Amino acid sequence: MTIYTVTIPLKNEIPVAQLQLILEKNIGAEYEKIELDNILGFRTKNGEWSNDFILVCTGDKKSLIIALSAPCDRMPDEIICHIPKLVTSLCNEKPFPIETEYLTSVGEPVDINLSPKFQSKCIEMFCGRGQGALPMVYISCLPFNYENKKYAVDPDRMAKKFTGLACVVTEDSLKTSYELRDATDGRKVYRGYVGIYYPHVKAYDLFELREGESAEQLESRVFDSIRQWWINASDSEYSWNRLSVLREKQAATAEKGEAKELIAAFESELSEARADNERLRTELQTEKDRRSAAEMKAERLSYAMQGKSKGCLLESPDFDEWYIGEFSDMVVNILKTELAQRTSEENRAYEVLSALIEKNPIIGNGEKLFAEMTAAIREADSTDKLLNALMRHDWRLIVKSPHIKLHFKGNPRYFATMAVTPSDYREKDNFISEIMNKINPKKG
Repeated sequence: MTIYTVTIPLKNEIPVAQLQLILEKNIGAEYEKIELDNILGFRTKNGEWSNDFILVCTGDKKSLIIALSAPCDRMPDEIICHIPKLVTSLCNEKPFPIETEYLTSVGEPVDINLSPKFQSKCIEMFCGRGQGALPMVYISCLPFNYENKKYAVDPDRMAKKFTGLACVVTEDSLKTSYELRDATDGRKVYRGYVGIYYPHVKAYDLFELREGESAEQLESRVFDSIRQWWINASDSEYSWNRLSVLREKQAATAEKGEAKELIAAFESELSEARADNERLRTELQTEKDRRSAAEMKAERLSYAMQGKSKGCLLESPDFDEWYIGEFSDMVVNILKTELAQRTSEENRAYEVLSALIEKNPIIGNGEKLFAEMTAAIREADSTDKLLNALMRHDWRLIVKSPHIKLHFKGNPRYFATMAVTPSDYREKDNFISEIMNKINPKKG
């Protein structure tokens, strides 16, 4: 495929919307479009050839890149048909959107005597000092209007074909031709020759009408040279393939940003859910404590009423029991220990102790509580399960890292510590022993 690129510098003050409207009017109804942050691309296809139109707005510059691709055996007219139409539309816009460095003829040749300033720029091109963006195609007069023709080619036809690719310039007389020849040290073509003068270099190409050659054939040779110059000059960093890659990257970046936002939203919701869960857990525990305290108070009142009816031996302390029957079971266990130390059954102490133990049987809530707590600790196979088991049995988590620290029923007097992850069953046994020594009356 033959691919070459034409870059048209545009004035920065021209709105992008105006430029986009010009493009859409001139490229046809069917096209593929890519929109990026500072780049707008269009691609049209017609059989085996395609045109890419890329509008780039970076920093304080705007430019329009036109990339053409076609089979090598295509005729120039078929390859180039879009550029003259688009450039003509741009040149007809007000305000004029193209930078002055992009000097092109639009549909018709420009006479070198258009103005002193224009003639001066042409002389710079002749002498290899041209600073423009396009080549200049100069058509000199035939000597003595050979065969009643002023030029060897058709300047109007060439100007239409070369719109946007070069500036086609003509001279009005042989007198002008000889004057300019002297002013350019002989670098200006004359006697019907056609010359191509390239910007920024001193090199130039000369074309003469060959024997038996038609004007159209000479024009095609000139066009081929212009086309080859554009192929060599095509160094734009923007192409349709690069736009496609940038679009994919932009889409991936957008998806990544959306994913981050979703993750952030999820983490926020998760944090709120955890906070709500902790609040509900605290409220539930508070309610359980309240109900437990109420039940214990009611049962203590029941025991108190029973005791008053029979004559109560002991007054309860000023703090609450951990479980119903804690105080009475502790006293009865002490009585049993004392009884076990009596060697004779024929004394008053043995009789009283035996009677008291008989009338006040062990309630057993403590043994049940501590047995359930020990089993739950042994069954827990992870730190979270262990903490959940302990908190179900009225332990309060105070510190979780680097070591777990807990208070039984929120009382700092009865605390326990352990590693975040118990290394083996022996560490669990040590932990069970530690907490039982602090909260089980039979162990302490």
